[in-house]
Amino acid sequence: RRRAPGAARSFAFQRWPGHDAAAFDALRALAKEQELPRASARIVGSDADDAALAAARENARRAGMGEDLRLERARLQDVGPVGRGLIATNPPYGVRIRSDLPRLYEDLGELARRSGSRVVALVVSTTAARRARLAWQTLLRTRNGGRPVDLLAAQPD
Repeated sequence: RRRAPGAARSFAFQRWPGHDAAAFDALRALAKEQELPRASARIVGSDADDAALAAARENARRAGMGEDLRLERARLQDVGPVGRGLIATNPPYGVRIRSDLPRLYEDLGELARRSGSRVVALVVSTTAARRARLAWQTLLRTRNGGRPVDLLAAQPD
């Protein structure tokens, strides 16, 4: 929805000497004008874990986005039609949460092909991600939770 992160909070720099409050307020107003209306984006999420869904709902509520989301309990292979769009995922790394990663990536690739959706995934193993049979491009290499990860993107054929 083009919502500026932190738009409703205050920042320590606002108390610094020389802070231009009028300029900052003008930037906030401009950011608010550029927001899209609620119904402009359809965001659907799913997870097989109830605790993960509860955390996602709470995070969305705190961000003021709770009404923009539809979250449901579902395994990846059971996700229904998503329509053409973007599938964004941070799949389990197979460390803290045990999962059948090869199967998970196969299901992710199948969902992408079935829906025609572009996929972005934050992965710890590009080898496992190849099981999706998607033509991944590496967008970014970074660290998440101390682990090296790759942000991959693919558009199904």
